[in-house]
Amino acid sequence: MLDWNRIDTLLLDMDGVLLDLAFDEFFWHFELPARYAAVYHLDEDDAREKLLAMYREREGRQDWYDVDYWSRRLGFDVASIKVRQAHRIREHAGVRFFLARARERGCRSVLLTNAHPKTLRLKMAVTRLEPLLDETISTFELGAGKESRTLWERLQRRLDLDPARTLLVEDSATNLRTARDYGIGQLVYISRPNSLRGAVPHPEFHSIEGLADLACPPLSPARSRFC
Repeated sequence: MLDWNRIDTLLLDMDGVLLDLAFDEFFWHFELPARYAAVYHLDEDDAREKLLAMYREREGRQDWYDVDYWSRRLGFDVASIKVRQAHRIREHAGVRFFLARARERGCRSVLLTNAHPKTLRLKMAVTRLEPLLDETISTFELGAGKESRTLWERLQRRLDLDPARTLLVEDSATNLRTARDYGIGQLVYISRPNSLRGAVPHPEFHSIEGLADLACPPLSPARSRFC
């Protein structure tokens, strides 16, 4: 169980936590392979296998999230294809209520994503979630991904963060482990980041299907507006 009386800051991942990962899986596994196949006159299944091998090469590195890197690597503009498919971007159920309740409590809500700034801007423009957040941060701004301790050191300085009074909500066990090792006080794993797939709880972490299941209790009138 979470101790909401010991939470000042919420760090919320974007894809899989605030937004449905179904869009990203469709884009990287179907839409981009289709474009790659068309450009290079390949069978679409062969194109998908080639791209999956490329993804595996860069997994865990910042390049994996970098649409400019993939544009250079593949020879066409990846970001523009995302824009054309932006109608598929969806927020998860219950996200707006959760963010509104967190704001009522006085918690600081920060979107922290490894996504490239172009992707972050596109998704905020489509969903219009940004007014409900206190800050949106792409780790590209800090020069390191959430898999790296360096990111957490830089983030602490940027946000004047008290790690012990911070909650991180993620769909990546790797990122949760790095945050735990750094001293982030409370951790939650999202077990159903893609609404089209079933929930897969993680044995190491408190797991919930989505933010709709993470009860942020209303503020008691007897308490100040601070978690």
